[in-house]
Amino acid sequence: MSALGRLSRLVPDAVIARLLPRDRSFDPHAVPAPVAFAAGARHRVLIGPENSAGQGEAWARAMAAHTPSTSAVAFQVERGSRFQHAVTARVPAPVFAWSRRWQAAHRRAVLARATHVLIESGRPVLAGGARGDVDRDVRDLLARGIRVAFLWHGSDIRDPDRHAAARASSPYSDEMWAAVPALRSSSAAQRRRAQSSPLPSFVSTPDLLDDLPAATWLPLVVDPDRWAGAIPPTAGRPLRVVHAPSTAVVKGTSLIEPVLTALAAEGVIEYRRIEGVPHEEMPAVLRGADVVLEQFRLGSYGVAAVEAMAAGRIVIADIDDRVRERVREQSGRELPIISASAADLEGVLRAIVADPAAARDRAAQGPAFVRAVHDGRLAAAVLSSSLGLDGS
Repeated sequence: MSALGRLSRLVPDAVIARLLPRDRSFDPHAVPAPVAFAAGARHRVLIGPENSAGQGEAWARAMAAHTPSTSAVAFQVERGSRFQHAVTARVPAPVFAWSRRWQAAHRRAVLARATHVLIESGRPVLAGGARGDVDRDVRDLLARGIRVAFLWHGSDIRDPDRHAAARASSPYSDEMWAAVPALRSSSAAQRRRAQSSPLPSFVSTPDLLDDLPAATWLPLVVDPDRWAGAIPPTAGRPLRVVHAPSTAVVKGTSLIEPVLTALAAEGVIEYRRIEGVPHEEMPAVLRGADVVLEQFRLGSYGVAAVEAMAAGRIVIADIDDRVRERVREQSGRELPIISASAADLEGVLRAIVADPAAARDRAAQGPAFVRAVHDGRLAAAVLSSSLGLDGS
């Protein structure tokens, strides 16, 4: 622990809160309660501290629903993200970093009650700030007999140079993406951590197995009923196309929008770019679309594509063949996303307008695919098998 970390352990919360800048401070009298597990559960699983795209919470609910005698809790350190996904426990970043009282209570609760801890993105789970140290957290958890694994979501583990060499459209070769040097450094450190550790690693999308071959694919999870829609796509004209670029440079928005703008001006499609829409409003947005454009740079698919498939929409993305193969090998299902590069997108959309039957049939396969692969049962089975949750 650093000298600052050791010093901060001696300073009461009220003093620390007064010393911190206002935008980084916290109310020492209103810190959250520590995480708690259901009474009587044989397996008590903690997932944190990221809840990226709501997946920490989704995996926790899947385990609780489909694994006997398991209580699973996700917690998220709030760092100002504009996307607010559901999560069991939220911890403001200043509290996670500086509240001695919260950290002590959280640490006691986890070490005394958890049987398994899944660490997201290689970040500390027991304390943050000057006191945060994921390697020390792992040692302390293992010393208490707690089983530990790593969960990786994407840029936290992906090798930018490998990806840029493999894909001409890779966002990591985009000179306008200023984050690449930092991602190169941080992901290299996390790959070293994962590769040198005997602990298991899980990755949330199949493409990440290229960066961490020893890992296990843990499928993304959504609630199919929340996204289901009764009206099939291509029920009206012109074709209604939506694109929700959570990170435009990663999604390839600049590569596809000139085509979309031109097609909209021609009257072939209606195009809507979705930004700033709360997640709870997205089911209605997707139900009102015919086509959902996901990503055109990474070669894989994420939560937005799964939600669109669950809604029975026509989903188009640039998907690598090896991603399809890995989905088929693990699930026995064919991924019903229409593959198209940014250069191919105009032709694909015009073909759908001219003859929508094939695309409509592909979209109709989406809800069944999501229920088979992404409704939580497969994810719970993967975790249960890998972590021994199915044993006594």
